[in-house]
Amino acid sequence: MKFIKFFVIILLAIILGLLFSPWFGFLYYSSFPFESSGSFIGSKSLVGIPIGYTFFIVLFFTFFGCIKKYWWMGVLLLPALFIEVLLDLRHIYFPIIIGLLGWLLAQGVLAVKVRVGK
Repeated sequence: MKFIKFFVIILLAIILGLLFSPWFGFLYYSSFPFESSGSFIGSKSLVGIPIGYTFFIVLFFTFFGCIKKYWWMGVLLLPALFIEVLLDLRHIYFPIIIGLLGWLLAQGVLAVKVRVGK
């Protein structure tokens, strides 16, 4: 993967993760309505940042990635994993599920792209 493409994917994932963080935070809090979320942060936007970052990194690297895309995804998701473990270890499966949804969405788009291209 070329450096500029790699940098643009990361930058786009960070920007979109920040823009969509209130939505991901709302999704997180609506999934666990009777719990205090286990973190010291009470804002939906701040809780949604690592979840949105996870979603968009997985989505963009699956869709636009190169040969070592899964290795790069693992390396780039380490900071989000660290934040999730520190803030809310009991619900660590939630960002994993969101990442899998991003991966499935990108795989679906790639499958449609292959079928339309034939």
